[in-house]
Amino acid sequence: MLYIIIESIISSFATLGFSLFYDSPKRSYKIVMVSGFVAWFVYKYLTIILNNKFIAALFASIAVGIIGEIASRKVHMPVTVFVIPGIISLVPGADMYYTMYYTIQQNSKLAFSHARNAMLFAASIALGILVASLSSKSIKHNTIEHLQTNSIFKIKNKKTLDKK
Repeated sequence: MLYIIIESIISSFATLGFSLFYDSPKRSYKIVMVSGFVAWFVYKYLTIILNNKFIAALFASIAVGIIGEIASRKVHMPVTVFVIPGIISLVPGADMYYTMYYTIQQNSKLAFSHARNAMLFAASIALGILVASLSSKSIKHNTIEHLQTNSIFKIKNKKTLDKK
């Protein structure tokens, strides 16, 4: 368990480095580091428990998406400032590398295997971010709709009270 925490700390600094390289706003650095830490921690922990790296990547990217959605509302910045650096540690770079390596070596069986893994992993990440984003928008929409229908300060009621 300790090695997962150490790897997650390293991931948070790698995430910070990515944000620095792409000139993210300074006030986003702490949240970006938390996002990178959580992404790697959830991924490694669930990989051990579930023994499935694709489902682990899905839940890790959902966690990053939720952090990004919450942080964007609190700090008043775009969600992408937090989500893109947060998923950097999850990107399947090794599988993409080995896809190209085995393609050059003309070993199509291994090339297709690594390509499939890279595509499934990338799809898991994309689906996780999509789930977090849609959930956030659905919750926000339902909350606003609930407040508008149950509010005592509705404009319609005020107009009807003024006419009486």
